[in-house]
Amino acid sequence: MTKPGCPDYAGTIADLRDHVDNLAVWLAAWTARSSGVPDDHARRCAQGAVNVIDAATLQIHALRGQLVASIRDADAERDRRIDDLLGIIRDGMRGVDL
Repeated sequence: MTKPGCPDYAGTIADLRDHVDNLAVWLAAWTARSSGVPDDHARRCAQGAVNVIDAATLQIHALRGQLVASIRDADAERDRRIDDLLGIIRDGMRGVDL
């Protein structure tokens, strides 16, 4: 369970794991082919590996974007709280000679 306002990364991570699992299988099929012998199955697996890499790359970039936005939001909230606390301190110090 995630906190309100926080992105849920679990689905994206599960998708990435699926992609990596598929990638391992397809790369193994491509690697196991006989050299110099046409192998349509291995060729389809190689294309599947490329497609999975592309999809995973897009997901990683999307995940990065979500994370960066979340970090910026958290930093902005922290900065607001600091400003509020400094304002309270300043208000409490009015009229005090140091």
